[in-house]
Amino acid sequence: MKMNIQNIHIHKWYKNENSGFVYTLGFMSEQPNILVSRETTDSVVYSIVQQFIQRSDFGFKKYGTNLDRTDLSVLDWIQHAQEEHMDAILYLEKLKQEYQKRPQTDATTQSETEN
Repeated sequence: MKMNIQNIHIHKWYKNENSGFVYTLGFMSEQPNILVSRETTDSVVYSIVQQFIQRSDFGFKKYGTNLDRTDLSVLDWIQHAQEEHMDAILYLEKLKQEYQKRPQTDATTQSETEN
């Protein structure tokens, strides 16, 4: 069966000690388990999945809830997303300023002007 990305949503994340991180996807009438381990995906995807799980655990410990909560309206969710993105822009600007302060080398200057 061909999976349509519009029909996919994540039901649950959990750590499988034997084979890595696993998340359950639901689409149409099927609910397959998709294995995410060092053997089945690249290091970047594996790292991101780990970070999502850790972030979810942290959020639950800090706030006592998760994204399955039902007490927020659509506008509340949009507001949260806007605030998170504003923070991200601030972090990027800080990194950009720090990067621009570093000593320039001939190789760095040449590669930046080529892009």
